Amino acid sequence: MVQSGFVLPHWLYWGLLVAFPLVFMAAVALFPGRDHGTVMPAAATGHWTPPGTRFTRIADAISHASGVFVSYWTVIAVVYYVFEVTARYFFNAPTNWAHEASFLIFGMMYVMAGAYGLLRHAHVRVDVIYVNLKPQTQAAIDVVTSVLFVFYMVVFLLTAWTFFAQSVDQQMFFFGQGYGNDMSSSEWRVDYAPVKLMMVIGAILLLIQGAAQIVKDVQKLFHVEPLPETRHD
Repeated sequence: MVQSGFVLPHWLYWGLLVAFPLVFMAAVALFPGRDHGTVMPAAATGHWTPPGTRFTRIADAISHASGVFVSYWTVIAVVYYVFEVTARYFFNAPTNWAHEASFLIFGMMYVMAGAYGLLRHAHVRVDVIYVNLKPQTQAAIDVVTSVLFVFYMVVFLLTAWTFFAQSVDQQMFFFGQGYGNDMSSSEWRVDYAPVKLMMVIGAILLLIQGAAQIVKDVQKLFHVEPLPETRHD
């Protein structure tokens, strides 16, 4: 068994991750009037939806756009795996880069889509007790947990930045703390600095969305449901 002669250039790998989503998002934007997953309020559930502020609307838009952007990376990863399977089983020439290229994409998607998940309330919640509480009590708990979440994200951001800085050669960039660019140990030798930069960007996105969630939770906490109208016949 011989390895495939084609090795994906690093510039093409990173270039596709940027260009492919932009092209498809631009194509989708050319068809107005169709539902492409725009940011929609959760009022359809029957619960009061916090109106938010200009900041929360901007944060929601950023989280939505970033989630849609990285979702297109799945297509690229699938293409890499198809190429690998085809080369391995039909031409007896496996690659030494396709698997690594794909799992790095999924890892970057995991941190980059976190803000989108927070926006859509898609993260796992154990709410056995929470669902049985009064709305105002739920809102108070949401405020506390959102504040704790922001503190956690600050720690995560600082840690992610440390990992990123340590992956960059200190002689090349002023913020670098490494003695050489961090690369994979495989023969592909892809640079890990952009991968760890995604951790920093993902943490920033989560921090922004977490701050927006605090604003919404505070609005929900101080929202008073109007009393039902009584009819006098």
